[in-house]
Amino acid sequence: MNNREKIEQSVISASAYNGNDTEGLLKEVEDVYKKAQAFD
Repeated sequence: MNNREKIEQSVISASAYNGNDTEGLLKEVEDVYKKAQAFD
């Protein structure tokens, strides 16, 4: 499991726990990764 998968899992777990918008959070994580990859 890489860092991205760990982050996604924790986002999903936190969302399930507090009922937040999982899709929106995952999209945000994806956007962050795209920006990070641009710097690689």
